[in-house]
Amino acid sequence: MKRWESACEELWLSIDLGLNNKERINICAAYIPPPISKDYLQTFLDNLTDVVSNKISNGSFTLLVGDFNLPNIVWETIGDPNVYIPKPNNGTIENMFIDEITFNNLKQCNCILNDNYRILDLVLVNNTNNVKVVEASMPLVGLDSHHPALEILIHSLGNIKPCRSKRVASPNYSKCDFDAINEELTHIVWSEV
Repeated sequence: MKRWESACEELWLSIDLGLNNKERINICAAYIPPPISKDYLQTFLDNLTDVVSNKISNGSFTLLVGDFNLPNIVWETIGDPNVYIPKPNNGTIENMFIDEITFNNLKQCNCILNDNYRILDLVLVNNTNNVKVVEASMPLVGLDSHHPALEILIHSLGNIKPCRSKRVASPNYSKCDFDAINEELTHIVWSEV
């Protein structure tokens, strides 16, 4: 099976929700290190398009999150309060990024500003009806002023089949008779075994 990742810092995960091939959630966590190289970004974007076009089934939910280090893009909402679009007048690198996410039908949902009044961590999805991004009330780790902790709430994606656990027998060592085991072991002629 061909990997979904490119040579860039990204990690893809696809979760089968149980009903059919369309009922999947595809998650990518990405980091684009500064200063952003046009070649590096193009490698990431080419892979993103390949994954979205060739590996993700139509109708499945896709979530792309990460630090893209594109502070010059100013995001604003027009109409849908869950969707943020870039203001015009961006540079070449920013426009490359915007063109590719638009081509792949991804929309930006994060409006949480960092201490510099910028959005570095993007939350891109192909269906904004199910997603809400809020600032985390109880972060797992210490806060970074450039990267506020986010909670991404994903509402029902359809009829999800409950997971069924398989019962597997496992020894319960707290109930064993160690004296009897030791007695049996003393009767074994180990040189013959």
